Amino acid sequence: MSKRIICVLLSVVCILCFSSCEDDSEVLINKTRYVAVVSDSDETTAAKVYCDSIGGELSEYASSFDAVTAVRNGKADFVVLNEYEAQSFIDSKCELEFSEKCEYKLEYRAIFNFENKKLLNEFNEAIESLSNDGTFDKIKQSHIKGESFNVPDSSGEKGKLVMLCDPIFENRVYYNDESVLMGTDVDIAKTICAYLGYNLVIEVADFDTMFFEIESGNADFIMSSAEYTEQRAENFLFSDVYSTLEYNVYTRKE
Repeated sequence: MSKRIICVLLSVVCILCFSSCEDDSEVLINKTRYVAVVSDSDETTAAKVYCDSIGGELSEYASSFDAVTAVRNGKADFVVLNEYEAQSFIDSKCELEFSEKCEYKLEYRAIFNFENKKLLNEFNEAIESLSNDGTFDKIKQSHIKGESFNVPDSSGEKGKLVMLCDPIFENRVYYNDESVLMGTDVDIAKTICAYLGYNLVIEVADFDTMFFEIESGNADFIMSSAEYTEQRAENFLFSDVYSTLEYNVYTRKE
């Protein structure tokens, strides 16, 4: 008799445990996961792609600091940041940890006018070589970590090239506190020109104005975190991709 009672009790316990697991699973599936991001930014596009993949909901904030704070305070489950910003938060011990990469990323190319196909071909050769040997990755990683990169000197045997850029892209093309132009794109341009044997002259212009200057032959190329578009391709030549800007998903560090 006692054995029967024990068997019945065990059966009841198993049923209750299974029911509890089903309930927990259903709660987990139905729980809305919130993804924090800065409003009206490239990160927003990346976050929307990620939200679609997990069935999450976007939570927009005025700054990356506010978005990260939302994750730390439990108001959001994830935050989407570009590689540069994420590293600065991680370095400041912000209790963030990497979760996964976003599918969305930006691809940057140098831009030339149609008269400069020979130079374009030279650039593509340099881009392939310097990408394959890891030089461009080293440049990018040095800037992500906030470190300087030792750009090689150029022989200048082929003369000079004039590059146009707009210093409004933080970490990519910008002025530091000493008003020196620097960034990932700047060091990549210098490295390409040194590899090819050109002296590089950098001139600053408004982003839209740069295209008129190139078309008029007043400069040789643009390297300023510019992306390929079909509309631009009707009037200009684009190099191969020399660098990307990736977006990653981060969550609160347990």
